[in-house]
Amino acid sequence: MTRKSIFIFTCIILLNSCQPEIKVIEKKDSLKITPASKINFPTPTATEFLTNLFDAFYNTTIKYPEWKIVSPGLEIKEIAVKINEQLDDTVVILRINPQNFSFKILQNVKQPQTISDWLESSKAVVLVNGNYFMENFQTAGYLVIDNKEFGELKKIYNGMFLVKNGVPEIRCLPNQTYQYSSSIEFAINNFPVMIYNSQNLLSGNSVEMDRRTVIAKDKNNNILLIVNRKPNFTLFEMAKFLEKSDLKIETALNLDGGTSTGLAMRVNDFRYVVPSLNQIPNVIAIYKK
Repeated sequence: MTRKSIFIFTCIILLNSCQPEIKVIEKKDSLKITPASKINFPTPTATEFLTNLFDAFYNTTIKYPEWKIVSPGLEIKEIAVKINEQLDDTVVILRINPQNFSFKILQNVKQPQTISDWLESSKAVVLVNGNYFMENFQTAGYLVIDNKEFGELKKIYNGMFLVKNGVPEIRCLPNQTYQYSSSIEFAINNFPVMIYNSQNLLSGNSVEMDRRTVIAKDKNNNILLIVNRKPNFTLFEMAKFLEKSDLKIETALNLDGGTSTGLAMRVNDFRYVVPSLNQIPNVIAIYKK
């Protein structure tokens, strides 16, 4: 990240942090989950960074207030969230039917890319950023890609999105067990699990607002990809938002967020992108069956 980019981004974060406390989602208690370490990662050029910054934070006109069918089994919806007189945000949700789409994990630690570049190189229909990673772009947790394991399982990483025999699922560890086998083609391990058995697992107070990325499963076995455009949600508030929504979420897992948050979709002439503000080494990719 250039000094100019760091300065601009820092100013925006500081501006948001000076606003009154968010009150959109009831009362907050003391957050009981230790957050992952924050690391500054390389970002695109200053011009690309500023363009992505504008698209992510300020190009927030709601185009799809109701579910829009992009393709059979693939829908998009945008929800405008008014936090207070100074703060608002846009939550973007993709709803994907696994009967129509397959799920993969992709990784490139030598040449990490922005989410827009991943869309071009992967030829996927939908992409969303993956799990936490280290300064050398290796996963900070655990991945399975094409039946090959990367990294290691960690106790604090209590959530697992996996594809077993072609079927995607989300597990809450240790409530549900995980043991690698050849039937597990792809997996991504992260934390925290926010919703389990339709119950909010996060109780606490979190003062750190940021962009969030969530992968969830609803009661109809659809997979939901959820991001917010601006750095205005704490983890606790996002969990409360999901719990109180009409999305019928059964399980929801937090993925990497902040400047890594990114979502991209392209189906024929329909293109939709929530830009990532830095390069990311691993993504969840969705393809038509």
